[in-house]
Amino acid sequence: MVAFGRDSEMDILHHQLKKEDQPSLPKEIKPIAVSVKDFGFMFGHDYQWAKSLIDEGRIKSIKGWGELRVPLTEVDVILNSGREESVK
Repeated sequence: MVAFGRDSEMDILHHQLKKEDQPSLPKEIKPIAVSVKDFGFMFGHDYQWAKSLIDEGRIKSIKGWGELRVPLTEVDVILNSGREESVK
């Protein structure tokens, strides 16, 4: 988990866990969704930027298990929304 700015309670609890207490996933399993904060960070923005995209319906989100997540497929939505510039 990427933590920037003030640590949330989950970030603090995550760092308090000992490495051996953390679940180990097979290396081939990759996340399919990220937190709203991490999604904003991927584009050089913050939580509020990503949350506003969700609120405006410009990107999809998943709500469940206590945290709002953004599917990584929404990265393509952002990248494809930019207009192409012609090169002369």
